[in-house]
Amino acid sequence: MRKHLDDYVAELERSARRGRKGRGARLLVGRILRLMDGCGWKLAYQVTLDSLTSWRNPREESARTLNYLQGMVSFLNWMERVGKIKSNPLKHVPKVDRGQRRRVRRAFTDEELGKLVHGSGPRGLI
Repeated sequence: MRKHLDDYVAELERSARRGRKGRGARLLVGRILRLMDGCGWKLAYQVTLDSLTSWRNPREESARTLNYLQGMVSFLNWMERVGKIKSNPLKHVPKVDRGQRRRVRRAFTDEELGKLVHGSGPRGLI
């Protein structure tokens, strides 16, 4: 499947859908490879909902991390479109929803902002 992944990335680059300076394609490849390695997928027939679920359920990462699925679904859709597989086994898999984000965002306190501006030297308020 890795050879097919290389072909998919080449297709993205040919169609100018690789993201800013190729960053999107690199992120996509990294996420797909992480998912393939984690689930033990080396060949296309090994991609199953059960193997994805057994990889995803016990993990403690945030939903955002576990939803690398979209890149894999896009890759499998491409494989289906070019005739490498008959159908995409992950086409209808829902995203993980674990409720709230793990990291709660907040504004800087006045003291923290002052330290940041002071520590950045002459560029302080730019």
